[in-house]
Amino acid sequence: MEVEIIHGQIVAKANHYQAVPGKFGKKRIIKDEVIRAYERSFIEQCKVYRNRRIATRFRLFVRVFHSSAKFDLDNSLKRSSIACKW
Repeated sequence: MEVEIIHGQIVAKANHYQAVPGKFGKKRIIKDEVIRAYERSFIEQCKVYRNRRIATRFRLFVRVFHSSAKFDLDNSLKRSSIACKW
């Protein structure tokens, strides 16, 4: 089993999207700079599995440490998998 350790505080996505003008006067939702910075940091740290192009079933074990109990564990897994672009 290979181990990858990613450091940093996972960002709650619900609080970091913003509405910007889109085509035909409609709004579109984009990630704010906080989310983009977290994803850049995650990808930069993700060296073992980056560009592996995993095409078969695999198991993913995640151990998350938060600085306080108010962080959402489910959100942590979602953000991590999005940032690593499985």
